[in-house]
Amino acid sequence: MTQIKPAELARVVCPPARSSQADPGGIPWPEASALGLTFALGLAVGTVSLKLRKRRE
Repeated sequence: MTQIKPAELARVVCPPARSSQADPGGIPWPEASALGLTFALGLAVGTVSLKLRKRRE
């Protein structure tokens, strides 16, 4: 019967990181800018909405 060591199993399940993949990545710039723009537009729309609501009262 063949025994598999935990270290061998770990190498197959979670291969060691390559040196070219040292950068953790994160969120790409285009997606981050789109997210920031959406947030800023939401703040602007909310501000305008509150001003219009206060005028009606």
